[in-house]
Amino acid sequence: MGLVIGPLLLFWFSATIFSIFIGWRIFDISYLFAVIALFGVISGRFYAKKIVLQLKDEKEQWGFKADMHVATQERAFMLFIACVITYFLLNLLPAKDLIGAVIFYISLSVSYGTSHGILNNKKILSPYNIKYTP
Repeated sequence: MGLVIGPLLLFWFSATIFSIFIGWRIFDISYLFAVIALFGVISGRFYAKKIVLQLKDEKEQWGFKADMHVATQERAFMLFIACVITYFLLNLLPAKDLIGAVIFYISLSVSYGTSHGILNNKKILSPYNIKYTP
């Protein structure tokens, strides 16, 4: 199963790095960049917890079910792709700073949240005593 989750994890890591690149290109290294990045990381953690806790009612899980559930969220993928397309069309839009801040925030929170959810899903689900089958 690592042949499937590995590339998905690599995609979401590279999406997180590209999101940071988006913010860096739009804001350079500034106070606004740091504030938006901090809010993006915090909301990404909340997003990961929300997605992983959808599985809390199960008593037994297949070992990679939570990983696959988080890594293959269609909403997250579509939001990230929409942010990337908007970033490449940013020169055509009138309010570059505001739209740039929004796409940086959304892309960072979705990509970081998905990466965080893939790596920490068992820690988030540990209070619910779910048994994992190999």
